[in-house]
Amino acid sequence: MTVRQIEPNSFQAVWTEENKKLVDTSTISKICQAVSYPLRRIGMMLLLPSTFIFNKRTVNASIRELNASWRGSEYKINPVTITSPDQKTLRGHFAQRADLPANAPLIICFEPNASLSSSASGAWLLEYANLESLPYNFLFVDYRGVGQSEGNPTSTQQILLDADSVLQFAQTHLKVSPEKIGFYGHSFGGAVVACLKQMHPECTGPAVLDRTFSSLPAILDSFQGLLGWIGKKLLPHIGWNMLEAGKAIPQLKGRTLITCHPQDRVIPQKASPAIIDYSHLSEVEKMQIGNEGWDFWDERKKRDHSVNVPNAHGKPLYRFETDQGALALHKTAQFLFSPSKGPDELWIKRFSESSYKGGFIHPEKSQVYQAVAKLFQNGGLYFGSGEDAFHNRRGLSLTNAQKAQAIREAWYEQELLSQRIKPIRQGFSAEEIGMDDRCTTRAAVSALRLIEKVETGIRWVIKGWHSITNAGTAPSKKASRS
Repeated sequence: MTVRQIEPNSFQAVWTEENKKLVDTSTISKICQAVSYPLRRIGMMLLLPSTFIFNKRTVNASIRELNASWRGSEYKINPVTITSPDQKTLRGHFAQRADLPANAPLIICFEPNASLSSSASGAWLLEYANLESLPYNFLFVDYRGVGQSEGNPTSTQQILLDADSVLQFAQTHLKVSPEKIGFYGHSFGGAVVACLKQMHPECTGPAVLDRTFSSLPAILDSFQGLLGWIGKKLLPHIGWNMLEAGKAIPQLKGRTLITCHPQDRVIPQKASPAIIDYSHLSEVEKMQIGNEGWDFWDERKKRDHSVNVPNAHGKPLYRFETDQGALALHKTAQFLFSPSKGPDELWIKRFSESSYKGGFIHPEKSQVYQAVAKLFQNGGLYFGSGEDAFHNRRGLSLTNAQKAQAIREAWYEQELLSQRIKPIRQGFSAEEIGMDDRCTTRAAVSALRLIEKVETGIRWVIKGWHSITNAGTAPSKKASRS
């Protein structure tokens, strides 16, 4: 059988009955858009910080790392160029398995508001599919103004137009049937997925809405200060109020999984669609995530300041447990892929395949054996006992869960080392180090700090205005003495 491989390509999206509804071409609308343009730009900076926090050097380095990570693997990473109907060029990546045609089942991943497609928040799904040899391709594309994509978004309608263009590429260029397209969206991307599927009822594939929001005003309700009040008043007038996932979910065709974290500081639980009652909808499932799935994490977090950030929102989903104690990774993968192996088996398979290349998780064997000795042998029974226990030799043995824990421990040690060494090797600045795929929440925290600074500035302006007006109306000292 001849497998059709997709080569570096470009695609022109067209206007359709669905996406024309996203654009108001009336004269009054154009005038209002021109007048409110400065406010729209501010809204873009606050709601989509990925349009300005990544410089060209960081973007190029992220793309190089993506290509190097998967070189020689079962997946080929192909660059994709998509032109939206309003002539904005979007760029991203199509990951195609070597043994699959381009029109095989596809997962489209939509990014959070502070991430790049080359350091995709859903890349762990690609890693999982590679481990399990699942028959899926993947598509990651940046919104306009993000990464190498052109333009400057000034409304959520434009973001949805970008998402619609990506879906057109999948259906028209790759020729994937609508029912074979699955969706994964984290945070901002989850709301994009919900609204996109609402526009396209023919897309009946599964959708995962990972720690997303029911609406943007619902997030602003969590800000008790002046800026929250101003934001809620301005949103309807500056074009940033259309991502209403909570209202879209009941209209979606196909299965939908909603995840939330009760300690999420970026999108509080009260702003999540998970609190909305969808019990009358049989195809909507909810998953509350909580404790880290790895016992060593809390200890590491205390002594390594690089991960000591409020990261319940930004960490990849595979790091958490569900409220039933299972790994969120396995529950989500079962929802999207229905795999045959459990998470521990996948970690062991990944480590045991020495010929395996590509992906993100590849600790050295010696590191894993050392982790075995440290975790289960009080530092080591004898030289090489960790290796013997891992391979069930000389009367020593481990369970699959213990083996997987040792592999994760070694991977984490390697990840910490790479965070310290890699930026130095590549000559990154201190600002750029914090903007890699492991630290998307730092960008979110930076955005929150920016919001606090803006709010503080507004308060100072109001205070100064009151002091000036009061000074003009207050009686002078001489007059008061007389």
